[in-house]
Amino acid sequence: MLAQKGKLYRCNMASNVMKKPTAEQLDGFSGYSSEVEGAEDRGGGSLIRGQRVKFKDAKWITHPEGVVLPPTLELVVYDLVRVVNKWGKDQSKGPLEERVLGPGEPFPDFKKLNAEAPREEWYPGPNGELVGPYSGQKLVYLLDMQTMARYTWTDPLTVGGSIAIENLVDQTNLKRKASRDTSLFPVITLGDTFMPTRFGGRQRPHLIIVGFIPFGSSGSTPVTGPTEPQLPPAGDAKKTSTAKTIEGKPTAKEVVDDDIPY
Repeated sequence: MLAQKGKLYRCNMASNVMKKPTAEQLDGFSGYSSEVEGAEDRGGGSLIRGQRVKFKDAKWITHPEGVVLPPTLELVVYDLVRVVNKWGKDQSKGPLEERVLGPGEPFPDFKKLNAEAPREEWYPGPNGELVGPYSGQKLVYLLDMQTMARYTWTDPLTVGGSIAIENLVDQTNLKRKASRDTSLFPVITLGDTFMPTRFGGRQRPHLIIVGFIPFGSSGSTPVTGPTEPQLPPAGDAKKTSTAKTIEGKPTAKEVVDDDIPY
């Protein structure tokens, strides 16, 4: 039995009878896999789906390429994940450990967690001071319904990022309650807005909701295979609105089969 984010999948190995593959299985897409049997799990970024995205200097950019994403790009937020990371001294290799928090589970006391960690596991921070190996992170999973390109915004529990995500969750829950439809997920554009601080203020990330889209039935399967997106050209203002109903095409949930537990 396999477990994946609260879901259980049964594997029946009792029969060795080979079944005739369906046409869907023969097309090379449905059963695609790049896994290698016996290969060691590298970790470090295993939770990243598609292209990583960062908010830097009031701009949304891909990481590490630095390509600026246009403000007209419409994306479906199809999942949110909160993670406890344990980092090594070489952060370029990604976290040593990643633990996904369950729905409603709070982040641990990182100050206490790091105080209990051996001092040899601490590493120099950006300003040269020693930093504990444990920290939190929020991951926002985004889908371009036009190209099926996936993006992951990683926010290391910043004040501005937390406000943006919590506002998105509140608005989505209100929409679901008002419409009595829990299958609705937000369609957003990537923006920024001013945030007052003790030092005058700065721009923070802002997920602008432009609509909601149903994610279809719950009997579908997750997308597998290559996740490298085709980056859109900057300033592409002619993009078809994802928020509109698209008849005759699969919904986003039929593609990714994910919820937004938070």
